[in-house]
Formats: sequence, structure tokens, C-alpha cells
Amino acid sequence: MRRYLIEVRFPDGTVRELQGIFPSDGAAILAGLGLPGDERRTVVPHREAA
Repeated sequence: MRRYLIEVRFPDGTVRELQGIFPSDGAAILAGLGLPGDERRTVVPHREAA
């Protein structure tokens, strides 16, 4: 499990961030895709140092 900072960028320029602990990059991306809002978005997971 790793700690992640996840950036979710929407087409209107809005950026939302969330932090969490996930087992993989893929799980972190899915968490970002699960946020409410426009379906078109870019999800960027950043691993935080242990």
C-alpha cells in the first residue's frame, strides 16, 4: 500500500485533489475517476515518499 496525492483535472480548468492510500497506481486512478463531475477528465496519481 502506498500513499498517493491524486489530481483530477476537468475540461473547464477545475482541479480537485484527494489523498489516500491505495495498493496500486490503477486503484488510485479509479478513485479519481469515481469523483462526481464531468466524465471527461484527466487523472494524475502522484506517489508520495514513504
